[in-house]
Amino acid sequence: MRIIFKLFYGLLILLALFFGAILTWLFVSFKPVPAVQGWKDSTPSIERAEQWINQVQSAMDSNKLFRAEIDSRDLRSLIFYWSSRLNQLGQGRVKVYGADTAFTDDKLTVKLSTEFQLDQPRFINFEVVFSGHEGVPRWDYLRLGSVTLAGEWISWVWTELVFPLIPQKRASLWKTLTGAVKRFDIFPGKAVLVYRSNKELRETLKAQAEELVIGDQEEKAAIGLYLSVLAAAADQNSLSDIPMAYLLRTMVGLAVARSEQGSAVDENRRMIRAFAIQVADASVRPLLGPGIKPRSMDRPIVLRGRFDLAQHFLVSAALALSLDEQTALNIGISKEQADAKAGGSGFSFSDLIADMAGIRFATALTVSEEQARLAQQFLLQNRGEQIFMPEIAWLPQGLTTAAYTDLMRHPLYPAMLDKMVKRLENLPLLIAVGE
Repeated sequence: MRIIFKLFYGLLILLALFFGAILTWLFVSFKPVPAVQGWKDSTPSIERAEQWINQVQSAMDSNKLFRAEIDSRDLRSLIFYWSSRLNQLGQGRVKVYGADTAFTDDKLTVKLSTEFQLDQPRFINFEVVFSGHEGVPRWDYLRLGSVTLAGEWISWVWTELVFPLIPQKRASLWKTLTGAVKRFDIFPGKAVLVYRSNKELRETLKAQAEELVIGDQEEKAAIGLYLSVLAAAADQNSLSDIPMAYLLRTMVGLAVARSEQGSAVDENRRMIRAFAIQVADASVRPLLGPGIKPRSMDRPIVLRGRFDLAQHFLVSAALALSLDEQTALNIGISKEQADAKAGGSGFSFSDLIADMAGIRFATALTVSEEQARLAQQFLLQNRGEQIFMPEIAWLPQGLTTAAYTDLMRHPLYPAMLDKMVKRLENLPLLIAVGE
C-alpha cells in the first residue's frame, strides 16, 4: 500500500512539475504586444517571392551546380508568402503577424511575431540567429519570449526527438533537399546558397509538391465548389458585365446551406477566398489559394461598374483573412503609392475605399459565429451593392505622387478621410451585424 502511495505521490509531483513548466512557459512567452510590427515598415512583394522561387525551380532543369543569392527583402518576401498560407491553416485563431530579417557580418537574424486570439490578442515573439561556419549554417540560438535556447539544444532536439517522428516521405524529402546543398555562406546583406540539382531531387520535389501545399483536400474541394457555383451563376446573367451583388446572393445561399452542418465562419471564409481567387491577378492568386485555379468566365465581375474595384474589394477581403486587417490595408496603400509614380495609373482613393470596404466586409462575415450567420441572412434578404460598398464618385483618383502629396497637405484632407470612414461605418451590412 505504501509503495502504491509513493508511486501516486510521485506521479502527482511529476504532473505538477509538468503543468508548472507549461504555465511558466506561457507566462514568459505570451506578450500583449508584438516584437515585430506586422509588415508595416515595407510591405513584402508577392511577385518578388514568386520570382525567387521560379528562379530556383527553373535552375533545376539541368544536372549542374547552381548559385542562388537571397537578400533581406527576398527572405522577408518569402516569409510573407509562406506565412500567408500558414495563416489560412490557422483560420484566424493563430496567425503569423509579422517578420523582419537582417544579414550582418556572418549572421542571419530572423524575428517573428505570432498572434493568438485568446480573450484578447496575445503574441509569442521569436528571434532566431544563424551563422555561417565553413559553408554550413549553424543555429546560434532561439529566443522564445523571454527564454533563450542555445543552438546545440535545438540541434539535439531536432536530431534526436523531432526528426525520428517525421513521416518517412517527409524525412526522405528533407534528406534529399539537404543533400543537394553543397555550401551556404552568410555575408553582410545577403546569403549565398550553392546546390546541385539532380534527377532524384527533381522527382522527389515533383512527387511531394501537392502534399507540401498548405491546406487539406477538403478545403480545396469546398473552395472549388464555390468557384463552380460562381461560374454557373455568372452564366445565368445576360449582362455584358456581371455585378458582384448579383453573384453574392447565390454564393451566400450556398454558404448558408453548408453552414447548417458546420461553421458559418468557415463557409464565409471559403466563399470570400473563392471570389478573390476568381478575380485576382495571376501574381496574387497563389497567396490566396495555392494550387486552386479560377473558373473560365467570359465576362468580368464588377463592383460600382468597374472590374478593378471588384479586385480591390475581394482581394483585400481575402488578404485580411490570411494576414490581418492592418496588413491588408497597408498592401493596398503601398499599391496605390506605387501607382502614383511615373507610368502608373495614379493614386486612387476610390480603389483605397474599395480596399477598406472589402476588409470590413471580411471582418463582418467572420468575426464570430453569431455575426457570420447574421451577415448571411442580411445579405440574402437585401439586394444591391450599396449595402456593402460606398459611393465613389466624390473621391479623387489618378493622382501623381506630387498631387497626392499636395492633397495630404491640404486643410480639407483630414475631413475627406473622416468622411470616408463615416461612409464605411454607415454601410447597412456593418450596421446590421453590429460592426
